[in-house]
Amino acid sequence: YSVRAIKHSDDELGKLVDSFNNMLDTIESQNRHLTNARDELEHLVSKRTTELQTSNSELEAFCYSVSHDLRAPLRSIHGFSQALLEDNEAQLDDDGKDHLTRVMRSANRMSTLIDELLNLSRVSRCELKPQPVDMSQMVKEIADELLIEPDQKISLHIQPDIQGYGDPVLIRVVLDNLVGNAAKYSSHEKESHISFGQSLQSDSAAFWVKDNGVGFDMRYANKLFGAFQRLHRADEFEGTGIGLATVARIVHRHGGEIWAASEVNNGACFHFTLTSNDNDRL
Repeated sequence: YSVRAIKHSDDELGKLVDSFNNMLDTIESQNRHLTNARDELEHLVSKRTTELQTSNSELEAFCYSVSHDLRAPLRSIHGFSQALLEDNEAQLDDDGKDHLTRVMRSANRMSTLIDELLNLSRVSRCELKPQPVDMSQMVKEIADELLIEPDQKISLHIQPDIQGYGDPVLIRVVLDNLVGNAAKYSSHEKESHISFGQSLQSDSAAFWVKDNGVGFDMRYANKLFGAFQRLHRADEFEGTGIGLATVARIVHRHGGEIWAASEVNNGACFHFTLTSNDNDRL
């Protein structure tokens, strides 16, 4: 845009030359602004990428520290408490035994919380390896493990031949959590009824896991998928409040959505979608 037409007169042709040169000036100016904006954007992207890589490295270092530096004292707390209880059982009264049991139980809960936090971090950063997944078969494998539990009667209904697309390791985490929650929150029933299926939601396939458990108040549904959020007391149902946050993170990484519907004392149904369009897959 540096070339300009030479004006030889002030007639109509000269005016046309002026208009042409003015147009070139405008284009050159706009092009310069676009180039500067592009350079600034590239610099900003490069800076943010470096910051993100640094943050990821710091997060990995933190997770390593948590995994190793916190587990050791927790193992010591649990181990010494158990040894104290076993070696001095005759000298301890009921209160002393109860106190030591509480210490061991708390150490176990903290260890579980650390495991789930590390898992949440891992599923947020790990590389996705998508492939076709036999969702029905995966739920059946999970359910078979639940049926081993002797103290709970479980009735299962799994729609056959349901296929999905995603990272099979992470999809297993999603289904483990949802089916496990269905069993946990229906464990107070005489018989737990757990169903898995698929339905059409807004032109996309939605998978769902349904139970006949205690359910929850839909007024608090917005809290379901936040970390450390619980809608039931710890003395009613054990848990850390990390599981559904992990599920939501995995579903969102797959380009999907997750939501739930429930009534108090009338069960719950969790729905989620995964990217199904071949052009959009992960």
